[in-house]
Amino acid sequence: PAVSTLELTKSFGWSKSQGATQQDVQELCTVLFDALDRSLANSESVQSSISNGKSLEPTRNTRTKITDLYRGMSYQYIRGNKFKPRYHKDPFLTLSIPIRGQKNVVEALKKSFEPDKLDGDNQYFCEELGEKVDAEKGSCIDRLPPLLMLHLKRFDFDYQTMRRVKINDSCEIIETIN
Repeated sequence: PAVSTLELTKSFGWSKSQGATQQDVQELCTVLFDALDRSLANSESVQSSISNGKSLEPTRNTRTKITDLYRGMSYQYIRGNKFKPRYHKDPFLTLSIPIRGQKNVVEALKKSFEPDKLDGDNQYFCEELGEKVDAEKGSCIDRLPPLLMLHLKRFDFDYQTMRRVKINDSCEIIETIN
């Protein structure tokens, strides 16, 4: 027998047409985790209010069981020899890794954390110095979550055809990553 998913898609904040549209698994997880977080935050708030004899006004709790399990922390950086490095904290629930030309997930992870060189015509404009300078831009992991979810980038954008292209490269998934 068929089961209606109307209540589930409504909980995501989706319209009927969005519920009928194919969604990327990573996007679905993001929406699902957010909906679960909201639901858990509200139910924990209500439980706390009942046990403390307080008003049943739900409060927004930004840390719930889902975010505790899946949220890691990374830093985006830009650094060079002529200026002080800049770091920006960036929480994540999934790590997106490129699989094109990568033999396995470990190689893909290494590739995703290789810094981009900003030099030549692609130099970084440093506001502090008021000029373009050589630099490198990248990210690094500060803290891994207890459960790490990897998103394998299976699509690329082809700028010549202006279309998304599916990547059919094989990429071995290893059970243990050191």
